[in-house]
Amino acid sequence: MVVGILFSVVSLVGLIGTLCKVTFLLGIYSFIAFLWIVGLIAFTFLVLLVTKDGDYSRWMKGQFANGRNWNNIQSCMVYSHACSSLGTNADLLAQDFYKKKLLPMESGCCKPPVYCGFEFKNATFWVMPESGPEVPDSDCTTWSNEQDKLCYGCKSCKVGVLAGIRSQWRAFSELMCVQIVLVNIIYCICCCTRKNIQSDNSVYYRV
Repeated sequence: MVVGILFSVVSLVGLIGTLCKVTFLLGIYSFIAFLWIVGLIAFTFLVLLVTKDGDYSRWMKGQFANGRNWNNIQSCMVYSHACSSLGTNADLLAQDFYKKKLLPMESGCCKPPVYCGFEFKNATFWVMPESGPEVPDSDCTTWSNEQDKLCYGCKSCKVGVLAGIRSQWRAFSELMCVQIVLVNIIYCICCCTRKNIQSDNSVYYRV
């Protein structure tokens, strides 16, 4: 929101300077816009770098999947009942549930991994086989049907959260690319207008 407000203010200065042919405003805009473009390009490049396809970057893991930050994210999910959107419809059949398109966070945090072989009862209630999980994985034993635990402590939950963040940041970087193009267009118009004004003034003073 702050970025959008700043973008609007900077663009307004440029447009006023262009329409009113005020070289002072055009000069201010040109300087700010240049810094703005450089900053946007650098920020977009960094976002694309840390959200590249494949394994998650060490920076992302350190920021969101480890230590105090992860504890805060986990507490926030518990407090906000992040899995409540899946519902607890007792009439929902397993085959219908598996057809639902879950968000990465919902898939990783709100149900046990499929390979655990748990029996589906509802979206957030699963029964472990009497013989135990089909795979000796820590996520299978971490799962709990208690609504304030579920799989919030699972490795799959961290992966789901990271996948969601990466998807959101990718979308944000696309918006940044659009903003870079718009700022560049206004910047070029302002530079041309400023150059024409200076050229006209030069001709006027020579006459």
